[in-house]
Amino acid sequence: MRVHRGLMVLCVALAMSAPAWLVAPGAAWAQEADATYKQHMENGVKLYQERNWSGAISEFQAAYSAKPKASPLLNIALCQKAQFQYPKAIATLESALARHGDSLDAADNAAAREAVAELRSLLGTVRLTVVPADASLRIDGEPLPAGSGRTPIALGPGDHVISASAPGHAPAEQRINVSSGDKDKPVELRLIPNQGRLTVTARLTDSPIAIDQQRVGEGHWSGLLDPGPHSVQIFVPGSSTDGVGRQVMVRAGGADQVKEGDAAMVPLTEGLPPGYFVTGGETETPMADLRGVYALAHGGILLLLGADVGTTLGVRLGWRPRTPFALEALLQADRITNVNEPDANLTMFRIGPNVRFMTPGRSTRYVFAIGGGISIDHVDSLDASSSATGVDGYMNVEHGLETDVGDLVLGGVAYNTLFWLGGPTDGHVDDSTVAFGLALRLGYKTWRDRPKP
Repeated sequence: MRVHRGLMVLCVALAMSAPAWLVAPGAAWAQEADATYKQHMENGVKLYQERNWSGAISEFQAAYSAKPKASPLLNIALCQKAQFQYPKAIATLESALARHGDSLDAADNAAAREAVAELRSLLGTVRLTVVPADASLRIDGEPLPAGSGRTPIALGPGDHVISASAPGHAPAEQRINVSSGDKDKPVELRLIPNQGRLTVTARLTDSPIAIDQQRVGEGHWSGLLDPGPHSVQIFVPGSSTDGVGRQVMVRAGGADQVKEGDAAMVPLTEGLPPGYFVTGGETETPMADLRGVYALAHGGILLLLGADVGTTLGVRLGWRPRTPFALEALLQADRITNVNEPDANLTMFRIGPNVRFMTPGRSTRYVFAIGGGISIDHVDSLDASSSATGVDGYMNVEHGLETDVGDLVLGGVAYNTLFWLGGPTDGHVDDSTVAFGLALRLGYKTWRDRPKP
């Protein structure tokens, strides 16, 4: 075609001649870029003459990267036209005109616009109907951007293969023939479901979930499965045999849910109907240590020997390096009122470390902690002369139960504390005494129940 040859002559001339305005005099970087540009343009022209269109496009793209100019883009458009990729050739020519049109003389500019008009006259358009609407599309093996099916798609004349794929569906394709001038030629692709979605939800976020005897997650799982019967297990954290299970019939294209509280769930350790299963100890998935930091706040009541009663509030920050133990720092305030002398009060601020030991339950555990530190004590009464402040020592022992609800920690604890009261000595307290207390705890933990890698 006249336009094709005219543009080729134009591009070859731009590649081989080296007009003065291509080089910035005295700029070493520009000279190096010009040398690279010229080499790639020459190689591209050779490959074009040998009808190696894809190789020529790569060379012209490299030339454009070295020197962004109109000529490499015009050459790329010629290669795309030779490959019958007319929509791409149009887009490349329009990009050259938009970005570098001011560098083309009037004749070259007109030739490029004429080429765009000629190529547009060859196109037809198709309108796609795809089910499901979010399926991925390809035309002649090349992927289309998401959402391309919502508007008409321009194609060159000839045969084209349009294919679609989506998770849970069998892929589909259709071969169509497009003629120039076709307008919104209808193409319909309806994918047939070949899998169904199953969602499993446990009561606890760290309860292991298994599908067909394969562990798939903890707490919640959703995924695609082949049609047919599938076994579902929800285990008690830390156990491979205790829990509940049931069999689910998955339907292609269906969406089924299994919740731990469903009436159809049966205990895994009792007699099971045919098709159910119990994972024995030999197939138990080894669990990694529970590791992470945590914070706990507590409040409760305190009783000192001698009929003194009061309240206690505290916080503690801890680090759990292994499942059975942790290290923590305690900050606690106790307020004691003598029942025999209600006007006399003892306030104690305790600071110190604890070592905590825990049973290996993955969500519920027995805890035991021992620690000690300093206690800043202040005795006050209506009689200001009997007030006093001092720094003493203490040792604390506690034990209780905790359970995890997601990332929250709930628990109750009983403790007894031995105080060495060497500071305030106003007659209200002895030099040493023992306190007993009960408290409720609320906290947050960062460890997660995970299988060993």
